[in-house]
Amino acid sequence: MPDAGLAASANAPGVAVSPGADGVSLANQLATVLGVVQKGANLAESVQQKKAYEDAQRRDLMAQTETYNAQYEREVRAVETGDGALTGATDLPQIEQDIAAGKLARLPGVSAADQADQIVQQRVSALRAEKGMTEAQAEGYRNRILDNVSRALTDRDGVVITQARQDTAVRAATAATMAKTPEELNSAYMAVKATGVSDAVAGSTTYLAALKAAADAGDGARFEMVSAAVPSGMFAPEIAAARLDLLKSQDQQQGKRYESARDTIGSILYNAERGVPGHSFASARSTLEEMRPGLRGDQADSMLQTINSREEEAARATMKATKDLEENQIVGSAVGQVFAAGNSGTLAFNMLAVRGLDVQTPSGATVKRTGEQLVRLATDQAFETIATEEIAAGQKGGLGNRQIAQNIIGRQALWAGKNGVQPDTWQSVLSAGYAGASDANVLQQGKDGTLNIPPAVIAGVELYRNLEAASPQNLHSMIRDPRQRDFYDAVSVAMSLPEIGSPETAPTPEAQQQRLAQAVITARRVVFDQAGRAPSSTAIDEQVRTLASRGWFRDDAANTGDLYQRVQSAARVYAAMGVSPTVAVERAAKNVQNDNVFINGYYVGLRGVPISDTAKSQLPAIADRLIGRYVAAEPNSGLTASDLTLAHDTRTGLWRVTIKGAGISAPSSGATEGAVYFTPAGLEAEARAIGKEADAAIIARQNARNAPRPIKLPSGRKRPGEM
Repeated sequence: MPDAGLAASANAPGVAVSPGADGVSLANQLATVLGVVQKGANLAESVQQKKAYEDAQRRDLMAQTETYNAQYEREVRAVETGDGALTGATDLPQIEQDIAAGKLARLPGVSAADQADQIVQQRVSALRAEKGMTEAQAEGYRNRILDNVSRALTDRDGVVITQARQDTAVRAATAATMAKTPEELNSAYMAVKATGVSDAVAGSTTYLAALKAAADAGDGARFEMVSAAVPSGMFAPEIAAARLDLLKSQDQQQGKRYESARDTIGSILYNAERGVPGHSFASARSTLEEMRPGLRGDQADSMLQTINSREEEAARATMKATKDLEENQIVGSAVGQVFAAGNSGTLAFNMLAVRGLDVQTPSGATVKRTGEQLVRLATDQAFETIATEEIAAGQKGGLGNRQIAQNIIGRQALWAGKNGVQPDTWQSVLSAGYAGASDANVLQQGKDGTLNIPPAVIAGVELYRNLEAASPQNLHSMIRDPRQRDFYDAVSVAMSLPEIGSPETAPTPEAQQQRLAQAVITARRVVFDQAGRAPSSTAIDEQVRTLASRGWFRDDAANTGDLYQRVQSAARVYAAMGVSPTVAVERAAKNVQNDNVFINGYYVGLRGVPISDTAKSQLPAIADRLIGRYVAAEPNSGLTASDLTLAHDTRTGLWRVTIKGAGISAPSSGATEGAVYFTPAGLEAEARAIGKEADAAIIARQNARNAPRPIKLPSGRKRPGEM
C-alpha cells in the first residue's frame, strides 16, 4: 500500500502497523490503525477472515499500548527523580553550612549516618507539605544529599573533637605559663596528654610554652623553675635556644628601662632649663638614683654626667643671656647716640662713630663694636625711619609709588651725604648695575629696533642720578668704589651731552629708552670696551707725557704717578665722549689738579670733600701744625713728621693724621685722640687761626716799618737836655 507506515504483515498481507512517532497520542495511533484495519477488512474475501484479523490487530494494539504506557511511566519517574536530585543539590550547600556552623547540632548517641537520614526525612516531609513532592522526587532528593549530609556531620565531629583538644591545649598552655610550681606544670602537662596526643606534643604545649613565656618576660627565676621541671632528656635543644631568648629579652628590658629613665630625666632637665616650678637639676639627680637599680652602672654614670653638663650649660646660658641683655642695652644706647648725631648732621663729629665701642658690662663682659658697625646700624635705623615716614606721607598725599621712592631716596641721600656714609642697600644696587653693564651683551636689540637694558643696570643708573640730584657735593663720598663711580659718572656725563640728551626730557618713552641706552653704550666704551677707546689711547698717552713735562704736578710728591694715571683715565672718558685728545687731557688735568692738594710730600685727594676755599688754600700749613702736634703728643710712636700726612675719612667725615702711603691712622695712646682726629669745624678753626696769625704778622711788620726812628746826630753833638 502507498500509505506511510504500512508494509507486508503476517496477519494481513501487505498491511502492518508501525509505532507512532514521538509525541503522537495513543488515540491518534489507534484511529490510524483502525483506519488501516478497515481498509484491510474491505479487502478480505470473507467476514470470518475480517473478524479474525480485527481480533489479532486489537490484541497487538493493546500489547503495544501497554508497552508505551510502561515506557512513559519510566520516563516520568526518571524526570521526577532528577527534579528531586536537583532540589537536593540546591539545598545541600545550606545544609552543609548549617552543620559546619553548628546550627544543625549533633544529636548525642546518634551516628552521623542515622542523623543524616533524619535530616533528609525531615526535609522531604517539609517539601511534600510545601510543594507536593512525589515519591520519585523524594527518592532523587534523598539519593542526592544523604551521603553528603552524613559526611558533613562526620566532618563536624572531627572539628568539634579537634577544637576540644585545642581548647584543652590552650587552657593547659595558659595554666603552664602561669604555673608557679613544678606540680602545677605537671598537672597542665597531664591535662594535654589526656587528649590523646604524644608526650612531645603535650610537653611542647606546656613546658615549652612556659619556657617561652618566661624568656619573653625576661623572668630568669621562673625560667629556671620551668627548665628544672622538664623531664630529664626532654627538649634539651629547645631549652638552650630559649635561654638565649631569655638573655635577649633581659637586654631589651634593660634597654627599655634605660630609655624610660633617659626620657624621664630628659623631661626634668627640659623643664629645669626653662625654670618650670618643681623641676630642677637636683630633682633630676634624685630621680636618677631611684632608677639606678634597673640600669647598668655605665648608663647611670653617663646620665649623671649629662645632668651635670646640662646644669653647667644652663648656668652659662643664664650668664650669656644676662650678658646679651646688657650688651644689647649698651649697643642700643650707642646706636641711639650715633643715630641722633646723624639726624642732626653731626655723625662725623660723634666719637662713637670714630673710636667705636669698648666697655665693660656689669657682669664683667666686654662689649666691642667698631665705629663702622655702629654707623651701619644707625644708618639702617635712619633709613628705615625715613622710608616709613615718606611712605605714610606719600600715601596720605596721594603720591604714586615712583614719587614716594624718589622722596625716600632724596631724604636718605641727604642723610647719608651730610654724614658721609654709604648704606649696604645702595652698594648692592650699584654693584648689580655695574656688574650687569660689564656684560658685553648688556644691550639687546628688540623686534622694534629699540635697545633693551637689563633692569639691574637701569636701577643702578636711577639710584646714582637720584643721589646726584639729592646731594651732589657728597656724591663721591657716598659711592666709594672708584670703578663704579667712573661708570656711573660716565653715564651721567653722557646724558648731559646734546648728542645724547637727558632721558627725562625725551618726548616719548621709546626716546627715553634710546637715550638711556646710548648713555650706557658711551659709558661702556669708556670703562669696559678696550677696543672702543683704543684709537685715542696713543694720542692721550702722548699728551699726558707733554703735560708731565710742563710740571703741572710736583715731581717730589710720593704719589705723582697716581695723579698722572688719574689724568690718563679721566682723559679717556672725555675722549670717548668725542673730545679731542688734547682738550681731553687738559680738562682732565685741571680737574685732578683741583681735586688734590700737596701736603708734606704727598698729594691728598679732595674730590667730594666739603672744605672751604680758605681752608683748602691753607691746608698744607694746617697739616704742618696738626702733624707737629701729633709728634709732640706721641713721642713714643716712633714716627716723625716726614712719615705723616693729613687725609679726609669719607666714612666719618673727619680729618685724621695718617701714615703716608699706608692710608691708616697714626697710632694713638688713647689719651691723645684729639691729636689724630679733627672735625671739619676744627679744620676751619685752624684755617682762621692761621689767617689771624698771618694778619697779625703783617700788621706787626707794618707797625715796625711805621714806627718813629731816633735821629742820628753828628759826632760830638748832644741832644737838648743832655749833660
